[in-house]
Amino acid sequence: MTDQEYVKFLTALAAKHVYPRGIPEPDKLERLHDKMKNLIQISRQVQDLRAELTERRQRGDGGPPKELLYKLSEAPVFDGFDAMDDLGILEALDDAQDAVFTNLRRSAIPDEDVQFLSRAGIENPELEITITIEYAKRRMGSWREGARELQDIRHIKPEMAGRLDKAYSTPPKDPETPPKKRKILNGIGKILGGAIAGTGNVLLLCGTIMAPNPATGAGAIASAAIAVASVMQGAGDLRGE
Repeated sequence: MTDQEYVKFLTALAAKHVYPRGIPEPDKLERLHDKMKNLIQISRQVQDLRAELTERRQRGDGGPPKELLYKLSEAPVFDGFDAMDDLGILEALDDAQDAVFTNLRRSAIPDEDVQFLSRAGIENPELEITITIEYAKRRMGSWREGARELQDIRHIKPEMAGRLDKAYSTPPKDPETPPKKRKILNGIGKILGGAIAGTGNVLLLCGTIMAPNPATGAGAIASAAIAVASVMQGAGDLRGE
């Protein structure tokens, strides 16, 4: 598909599945906005911890802050995806997952996604989106259970905290390098980044975040594809898959 053909396809998919009656009530949207702020704060702490790996090793620090472990275990990772489900966005992904994911490209993704990831502390959000797009093309087009597979990783919140705590409490085989810690932090970062993009996607579509360009159904589906792929990729990294 060309860029224009892909947007036309996403627009038709949105017209079929994305429906206004699924828009959450104003108070629920306000809570979702607060949860997005919470996710951004946690993500920035994770990115800071990732950047400090070498410094922490040299100082001999014992592990990540206990407060961060608690926040990870309680992070509202799936609230945005639940709202996307209510709006019919996940249903759209289920209906045409092969076409959506294998044809995904940067031009279809709202620029606001870059801004969300930047606010989340991601150093190079454009690069992260490029990597996620390639992952989506290779792995998500043949996704076994479609968007509903997200249900299988609902317990990822305590797992993020548990695996991170264990990585810091287990002495590495090579004290000069912390690859396991870095991979786990990378995975957690992708999960949080996907959750932030997904939550922001809903808020944009519902008009609760001011943006230069109003969100469209086509952009919402492309953004959702990035959000889902990022969470699934992060879960794989977290588990060493």
